[in-house]
Amino acid sequence: MKRRQALSIVCLLLFTLSAQASNKIALLIGNGAYPRANNQNLFGPLPNPKNDIADMQNVLQGFGYQVYALPDANKKIMEKAVKCLAGQISSQRQCPQKYRIQSGDTVIFYYSGHGAQAKVQGAVKNYLVPVGRRYADAADLVEYGISARWILSKLENSRAKVKVMILDACRDRIQLSTGKGFGDSGFTRMHPQGAFVAYATQSGHIAWGDDKRRNSLYTEKLLENLKTGGGKTIHEVFRKTRDAVFLATRDDQGKQRQIPWEEEQLIGDFCFAGCGRFSAQTGSQDTPPTQIQTGQTLQREAKGFREPLKSGGYGPLMVRIPGADYAMGTYEISVGEYRRFEQSSGYRSKGDDCYVDKDQDGSWGKVKDASWQKPYFKQSAQHPVVCVSWSDAVAYSKWLSRETGNHYRLPTSEEWERAARAETTTERYWGDDADLACAYANVGDQTAKQKYSDWMIHNCRDGYVYTAPVGQFKPNAWGLYDVLGNAWEWTCSLYDGEQSACAPEKGNESRVLRGGSWNYRPYGVRSASRFSGRPSPRNYDVGFRVARIY
Repeated sequence: MKRRQALSIVCLLLFTLSAQASNKIALLIGNGAYPRANNQNLFGPLPNPKNDIADMQNVLQGFGYQVYALPDANKKIMEKAVKCLAGQISSQRQCPQKYRIQSGDTVIFYYSGHGAQAKVQGAVKNYLVPVGRRYADAADLVEYGISARWILSKLENSRAKVKVMILDACRDRIQLSTGKGFGDSGFTRMHPQGAFVAYATQSGHIAWGDDKRRNSLYTEKLLENLKTGGGKTIHEVFRKTRDAVFLATRDDQGKQRQIPWEEEQLIGDFCFAGCGRFSAQTGSQDTPPTQIQTGQTLQREAKGFREPLKSGGYGPLMVRIPGADYAMGTYEISVGEYRRFEQSSGYRSKGDDCYVDKDQDGSWGKVKDASWQKPYFKQSAQHPVVCVSWSDAVAYSKWLSRETGNHYRLPTSEEWERAARAETTTERYWGDDADLACAYANVGDQTAKQKYSDWMIHNCRDGYVYTAPVGQFKPNAWGLYDVLGNAWEWTCSLYDGEQSACAPEKGNESRVLRGGSWNYRPYGVRSASRFSGRPSPRNYDVGFRVARIY
């Protein structure tokens, strides 16, 4: 009886809010009070989590969030908190209706503590580790841990508009101490639907914690970027966090020890403090939207702009190229952007095949039912669209021109190279060392070689076998992402023609592809490298970005 009363009291305390309802909610769990690690217990105590959630609470409350902070939670308390958040406990006394996620809300779930992969019936799943017991093996973790996918599903199935999950876990390389049903270090992918998931470290690595630091390294860098850039988009916050952690954990040979990563399917832009709002620390304000001559509102962002579409919303993010009469797409056109084009215009890609690895065993070939919607590897709305022909890319550009009232097209080969180089003269915009690629580009790497053992690769690990969501790596000096790697990009120039001109739309002559892709060796991932492609065929590693002509 006393235990039930204690749980009720804890839950009430956790969910005590002001009388005014809020549409921004955060559940923070920080687990560090584990028993000492030994041969009967895999997860030892952690000093950082209690500070991590306290400091996250301060920052998020400054942004107007109602915060539920749970230090050192056992399984029952963690499950109850998640169910309360999702509105799945009927007791009004324990979980009043106004404290549950409502339609249109923003919800953040943050976890700091131990976590690990476990193999369940041949599948690898992610588990968070509650306090209050010992874990001798994977069976204990599966029985007494909390499935991270279960929590994510609760968020996905809620009525929240924005759903963010941040996992600062995987502090131990437990597979070295036992092989009893554990997967690799770092969490495996969870393929969120309509949500953003951030991981402190990639699969195969561990996250840094330190008795001498107030926070874990990942949370320390995330807090710094939230304090100075709460008004920036979530992608910018986590890109800067990833860069900071990467730079802080390189050894003397320049090999990375921890690289955070993200999966996401958010629609539109999201900023923790509201986009364009004052930052929590400096009081500075982002550039507000400005009026353009047509009277329409141009959406301006850091190092870029989006133009309004007649059908609603905005076009791709663009960057004006210094000293030139064109702007270049900040990112490769994504699956979500291409899907919107087909849905809005009624256009359908001509042909119904694509060159892919259907069985993912290296047996490449043209497959009849492969398409941009089915490239035979998993993609979200934020991945670069592939399996699109040159003709498809031209059709998208024409639609974008009609929607904005301005001139969009594929860049010429010369325009592409000028934008990609960003005034550098080295082989790549980061320098001449191909093995530094994994901080800047998704390329043929050690990750891919685990699957395709005969590949020539860059001697580094970027965490992706196939395409990565756009913007996951460091940009060039002009703020362009993935100009090298990820997907080959169509240009409008003839391969054997003038590189500063666009080819006629009719004709079957080869067009120029630039930039290399996720499966390419070092020679192909250079600012100067070119490849050729006919206008009609489609390939698993070919996409595009657009130019805006003035």
